[in-house]
Amino acid sequence: MNIYTLTANPSVDFYLEVSEIVPEDINRLLAIRKDVGGKGINVACVLNDFGIKGTALGFIAGENGQWIKNRLKEKKIKYRFLEINGESRAIYNILERKTGRIYRFNESGPEINRKDLKRLQEYVLSGPYPKGSLFAICGSAPPGVPAGFYATLISYLKKKGLTIILDSDNQLLAEGLKSSPDIIKPNLFELSRLTGRRVSKKRPEILRSAQKIIAGGVKTVIVSLGAEGVLAVTEKESFQARPPALKMRSTIGAGDALLAGLLAELSRGKNLAEALRMGVAAGSASVLYPGTSFAPLAKISEIYCRVRVSKIL
Repeated sequence: MNIYTLTANPSVDFYLEVSEIVPEDINRLLAIRKDVGGKGINVACVLNDFGIKGTALGFIAGENGQWIKNRLKEKKIKYRFLEINGESRAIYNILERKTGRIYRFNESGPEINRKDLKRLQEYVLSGPYPKGSLFAICGSAPPGVPAGFYATLISYLKKKGLTIILDSDNQLLAEGLKSSPDIIKPNLFELSRLTGRRVSKKRPEILRSAQKIIAGGVKTVIVSLGAEGVLAVTEKESFQARPPALKMRSTIGAGDALLAGLLAELSRGKNLAEALRMGVAAGSASVLYPGTSFAPLAKISEIYCRVRVSKIL
């Protein structure tokens, strides 16, 4: 089964570590990493580690865009990017070792005009997708992309017989639900924004919120709960998958690794419970590594054996 990911707003991710951030003084870097980024690209990278050749799609621009393409080529990850004017964004994640806090600074990305938007829509929809393929629409969109753009793509892609996963936030997610993607993967903050009220970690509250979304046409809602794993809800059953306790280094990209592990198992014909176990293992393993870097399969396999999956309903 083929897997495709769409990243409308790719990035070059910088991960920096300092001892302590002191205003107005010189803050010397103790460590630095530079990685390709953007949620869908991250998913494609982790899928590649699983031995699954996904295809990354999206906008790309400027020197940063060329660097992203070169890195994916080195990793032998297939991509189909639409080149536009401007510059793909950079993201800066700074870990302050003294407190363990991570400060995040994101550029907006290149301005998208109506012509480029139409080109991307035609580009994405023209793909020769085998029926039953998985298509994940991931992350934010650059300036100029309307809130309903993902919803439009979902509507057309579903007609091609694809299983659609939407992993986004704010209006892109809210509008996207109107086209009934098959799977969504919000965290608690995103679920709260989607429902218009604060959703706590209490399981009954999460279940009620997810079931309302399912009543609107989504088949599966997977709510990521950080160190407590995930809660997955469908119309007929629900599961919770819990990871072992781990010493966290960085949560950057953990949700993307989780989604990649989930899609990898679904593409192999595994059921939802089995896919959740692998997703949680991949996401949990990634927190052991700095920045936008992901765990090797050996570490994921080690944690996989310690993930507990229980049926709720």
